[in-house]
Amino acid sequence: MAGTIRPLPILAQILLSASKLEQVLELGTKALLLMKLIL
Repeated sequence: MAGTIRPLPILAQILLSASKLEQVLELGTKALLLMKLIL
């Protein structure tokens, strides 16, 4: 058990971080659009 890598949890982590990154990018682009509209 010590030397085995469990790929499923790692994949889940990557997918979670990827979706979080996507949300952050989406929020960032919306914020930029709002700034452009205001300015």
